[in-house]
Amino acid sequence: MALRWAKRLGLNADSPARAGLSGLTRVGGLLLVLCLGTLAWAVDLRYAPFPPGKWPPACPLKALENTAPTTGYRFQPKGASIRLDIDEDADGNLQAQLVRSANGQPLSARYALTGSTLGFDGAFSAELSPDGRPDLLIVQRSGGAGLAAGYAWLTVFVSQGDRYVVSSIESYDPAPHDWLKPGRAKHCQLIQTTPIWTDATRDGRAHSFWVYQLLDFAHGQPRYVNQARAGFPLWVDYRYKASHRATRKLSAQQKQAAWAKRDFGHIGPAKPAATPLP
Repeated sequence: MALRWAKRLGLNADSPARAGLSGLTRVGGLLLVLCLGTLAWAVDLRYAPFPPGKWPPACPLKALENTAPTTGYRFQPKGASIRLDIDEDADGNLQAQLVRSANGQPLSARYALTGSTLGFDGAFSAELSPDGRPDLLIVQRSGGAGLAAGYAWLTVFVSQGDRYVVSSIESYDPAPHDWLKPGRAKHCQLIQTTPIWTDATRDGRAHSFWVYQLLDFAHGQPRYVNQARAGFPLWVDYRYKASHRATRKLSAQQKQAAWAKRDFGHIGPAKPAATPLP
């Protein structure tokens, strides 16, 4: 059972997290994956899209302070007339809505946040569109263990003139250095990270990969702009040896097929909440 779960989690024969499973009992192997998997599967800079010292300039993210007096969360960028309200619904899940800070007037629908309430990672402001108005993002993680610990969902509120476009992005273990400043542009772009396992490879064996793609929010909804940076999209082997180079284990057609079958790494409009607040 442990080996089957290891396969489902993407721990193939050349993955560090699966090393030693053959010498353990099935129960022990499963415990290794679940208990120690967080350390093994956190995004490892040994497999990052850029080598040490070569990371492009990061775009500044500002962590917002929660000003809610009791329950829920209230986040307001300094000097802004908008506020992000996050509350728990009747099912115990979090919902977010953008409002006017002066009177609480809604500026957006109420959106359901994906992930665990235990994995709530806060709210941030950033310049995601070039209109000079504050853009907001929420990071919520799975709250799980093993590979699942790194799964995260970003809900992004991007200013577009007199309205906000709200989207949802799945990305593995997002960190501040994943937000890049593209050249002389004044807005930020995101490196989306997706772990992918596939056995449809050139050598016919199962392998795991980190897939890096570049997302831009200048027009509201996220869109892939891999052509803006050399080397993207980038598929890196996940194995013992550190690497920042594109894998040779997959053809272009195999990459396309593996990406189409992914369980995680989707982007699209955020879903309005269906459950009422208590």
